[in-house]
Order: sequence, then structure tokens, then C-alpha cells
Amino acid sequence: MPSFSNEFINRKVVDSSGELLGSLQDIVIDPRTGDLTEIMVKVEPEIDVTKLPWSMKDNLCAIPAQEVREIDDRVVLRR
Repeated sequence: MPSFSNEFINRKVVDSSGELLGSLQDIVIDPRTGDLTEIMVKVEPEIDVTKLPWSMKDNLCAIPAQEVREIDDRVVLRR
């Protein structure tokens, strides 16, 4: 049986103006509360990750859940 997170893996992640940031690679959930804490994004190669406001972990951009506006057929960020 596929996990819940697998339904979202590889969806496009875009900023508030619709510009492609990358693709969703993983979601992080707090095991105590069950709340989504961050999403892990594989950033497009032409984007300079040093200019992003989020940290990088294992070559993925760790974006806090508070930055996510909606998750649908793509993930839309608040900024």
C-alpha cells in the first residue's frame, strides 16, 4: 500500500507568482503531533540556492510548512 506522502512526491513546487522552484521530494511530519513541519524540495539546477531564504539539507531545500500556501496538483508557496 503506498504511503500518504508518495501521493505528493515529484509534484512541482512554485512560488507565489507561479515560477518553478523545483519538485517535492519528501515531507517531514512531527511524529508527536502529526503536523506537517517542512517540505523537502529538489531545486531546479538554474536556481542559485545560496539566494534562497531556506536552508539546504542533503542537497534538498528545507521549506517550513508555514511557507506553503496550498498543496494541490502542485505545491504553491506563500512567497
